[in-house]
Amino acid sequence: MSESQKMNEGNAATSRHSLRTEMRSHLEALLDRHEELSKVGTEKVSEMRDKSNAIFPNVTHNRERLIDAIIIKELASVVNHQVCTCAHECFKM
Repeated sequence: MSESQKMNEGNAATSRHSLRTEMRSHLEALLDRHEELSKVGTEKVSEMRDKSNAIFPNVTHNRERLIDAIIIKELASVVNHQVCTCAHECFKM
């Protein structure tokens, strides 16, 4: 293996580590704000979704895909709660 290949692998490993750190931080923020995000009418869900969408193009390995899948599952849970709350309110009338 040439020296430049070793350097590229080292840079890729650092880049992947940085990506996983960013993703874990995003997931932690999502979990910490789950109740707030579940409220109907909050724009914060869009912000979280946009951040997830911005991160996604950099996801190339299974390890990062797993974190991304957990983030998507949590976002879906938040949106599901919002929809159920809206439906419940509509049928109360």
